[in-house]
Parts: sequence; C-alpha cells; structure tokens
Amino acid sequence: MSAPPALTPSQAQAADPALNAWVSASAGTGKTQVLTGRVLRLLLAGAAPEAILCLTFTRAAAAEMTRRLYATLGRWARADDAALAAELAGLGAPPEQMPRARTLFATCIDAAGGLRVDTLHAFAQSLLSAFPLEADVPPGFHTLDDEDSAQALKEVASAAIARAERDGDRQLLEDLERVATGVDSFAKLLVKLSKHTGVVLEALPDAATIEPAVRHLLGLPQDGTPGDWLANALARGDHAPALLARIRAAWDAGTKAEKQKAAQLADWLASPDPAGDIDTVMALFFKEDDEPRALKPTENSKAAEPDLAALCAQAQAALQAMRETLTLFEAAETGAAHLRLIHALGGGFERRRRQTGAMRYDDLIERAARLFHMPGAGDWVRYKLDQRIEHVLVDEAQDTNDAQWRIVGALVEEYFAGAGAHEAAQPVRGRRCQAGDFRLSGHRSRDVPGG
Repeated sequence: MSAPPALTPSQAQAADPALNAWVSASAGTGKTQVLTGRVLRLLLAGAAPEAILCLTFTRAAAAEMTRRLYATLGRWARADDAALAAELAGLGAPPEQMPRARTLFATCIDAAGGLRVDTLHAFAQSLLSAFPLEADVPPGFHTLDDEDSAQALKEVASAAIARAERDGDRQLLEDLERVATGVDSFAKLLVKLSKHTGVVLEALPDAATIEPAVRHLLGLPQDGTPGDWLANALARGDHAPALLARIRAAWDAGTKAEKQKAAQLADWLASPDPAGDIDTVMALFFKEDDEPRALKPTENSKAAEPDLAALCAQAQAALQAMRETLTLFEAAETGAAHLRLIHALGGGFERRRRQTGAMRYDDLIERAARLFHMPGAGDWVRYKLDQRIEHVLVDEAQDTNDAQWRIVGALVEEYFAGAGAHEAAQPVRGRRCQAGDFRLSGHRSRDVPGG
C-alpha cells in the first residue's frame, strides 16, 4: 500500500491529538484518511494502542480502517529515513518521532487486543460480555442477527396465527389482515414490530387499553365506531346537515343533472352507514384529486336558493372536516392493530428470546446505554473503562442514534471532569475543524505533553 497524500492544513489540524475536534466535510474529501491520521498521531505522541477506541458505523468501515492503520505501520517499520520523514511531515508529525514510528507496528501487534476499531454494536457486545451481572444479561448470551431474528419471529407468528384460528381469535386475524398485504410485507412488518416490543409492553401492558389510548392521543371518542360518530354528528342537526339539506332542495329544483345530485345527497343523508358511504357525497363536491369542485348553480337552483354558491363552499369545508376526522379514526385503527400485534407476536418473541439467552443488535445498544446509568453498577463500569480508554473517535456520527450517543457520552464523561490521573495535565483545548464527515474525538489532555 503506497503512502497516502499529505494532509491539507485543515485535515492536519483535525488530526492533531492536542485538540478535541468535531469534523464535517463532503464525500470524497479524505474523511477516512483524516481519521486514520489522527489515530497515527495519537500513537506517535505516546498513546497506548489499547487506550484508543475507534467506533465505526459498519463492519466494512471498521475493517477498512484497521487495514489502513496496519498497512501504514508496517510500511513505517521498513521505510528508509527519507521516505519515513516525508510521510510523517505529511501527517503534521515532527521528525523526532521517527524512532517511535518504526516500533509502532510491533507495539500494536503485542498490545492486548491490538488497535480497537469496532462498530458500536460490537463494542456494546464486548461491554455486556465483560459485565453481564451488572447489565442483568445472561452470561454467555448470543446475538441474533437480522436473519435469525426474522426466522424466530416467523415461527412465533405462525404459532400465534394457528392458535388464533383454532380458538376463534378474530382480533389477531383482522389485525394481520389490516397491516400485512403479502408474505414479504408480513416478514418486514414482524422485524419492525419486534424493535418496539419493549417500549410498547412497558407503556401499554394491557392490550385491551391500546385502541382507547390511541384514540385519546388523536382527540377522538374512546367508544363507538367511526360510523357512530358521524351518524351522531348528523343527527344532532349541526350546521353541516342543515347546509346539505338546503343544497339538496335547491338542486332538486334545478336541471336533470342537479336533480340526480340531489337524489344522491338525499340517499347519503338517509344512509344507515354515512361513514362507509361518504365517498359518494364527497364525489359531489370534490374532484378525484380532492380539489373542490366549482359548483355554479343553474337558473332554477339559484332561484330556489340565491346563496347556493356560498352554501356549497361552506358544505365543502364541513365535509372536508368530517373526512379528516374519519381519516383519524382509520389511523387509530391501523395504529392500534400494529400495537396489538406487538403484544401478541412481539411479546411471544421476547419470551422466547429470554428463554434462549439471545439478544438482538438493538438490545445490545439499549442495554449498554442503560448499564452506564444504572445506580452503583454504572459508576463501577465507567470507572473500570476509565482506566483503559483514553481516546474515543466516532466515525459517521451523523448516523448515530440517541442510545448510541449515550454510550459515547458515558465513555468520555470523565475526560472533562477533575484533574486527571497525570499531574502534568493541562487544560483541554477544543476547536471546530472542517476536514471530515462528522467525526468526534474526545481525549484526556494528560496523554499529550502540553496539550
């Protein structure tokens, strides 16, 4: 592997281990080179390999960064003085560090664990494996990948569907029919539902309370069907029925086309299921793209109702409000169906997972984030990690979610508190640099003299 091009001034600034840096740049601007350069500068400045933790977003990124680092260190061990001096200058490192540069390959090979370049999930897994009792996870747990999780979910779902058909549980079957449109969508649905099982079971432990709770959040009546709501609204004699009755009477006095519309409107007003038939009346007042129709009265209908155009505009607004409320009912029913399926299927998956001591990737992150903030145990875990990890670098930070940031925050929390372990520690300096794709590095100033 040939030597990379020299870092630009802004890239070299971001790679300077004496600075804490948050770095942002477009694709193809040397992001991985900057991050690799920062690790190399840390090693040259005296940081122990096992004290550096690089967290990447994907396994491919972790493998690529590890490859670059070891390729560079191997090249340094064999390079002549001129080539090595030029490469160090390209990193912004002084020539006095050449002797250490030649030893770093062997140092990293001999270090316990070598250079730590992990995905956040891999780091979380190693953390939980090291502290299973503190994290309340089964010692020796195994991780379910997406394929394993999908297969387990299918088996749980198949068993639940068979029970529902045997026991006549129409609710489960109707919920499945509502939210799943095919085999592929059903498999994807199961995976999505399983990711929210813990939150849903904790917030809504009783499946019977789900739909009322969803309706309450949407400002809907907690009892009755959408048809009940609309029939009651029409029976109460609100302004919408009165408007529609006047419009129907005016159309009934108009042309043949208007008489037909009047008959359709009359049928809808007398319908036992106005919610189910609402598309009929909506078609009288709105186009297919939901734009309001320009309803201009004819001579006879205008004579019967001089304000017919204004009445039609008011009716359009009232009908639109009705349909929006019915849409909320539909959303509530669909949302409740998803949540009930989480109870029925996700709950079964969770029980099976606990029985087999398995954990999903999302569980790794959530449990690790929770571990850091558990009273007593969290302080102990942070203390132990504080003895080993001196530098944290996060790759692709823009893709890091809240739980993952809680892990990173816990790792670097002590970096900015207290005087540190070395008496020669100096205040930490920080600066915003423009050289990489949202990369964050936290470090203890004690590692770099004067930094």
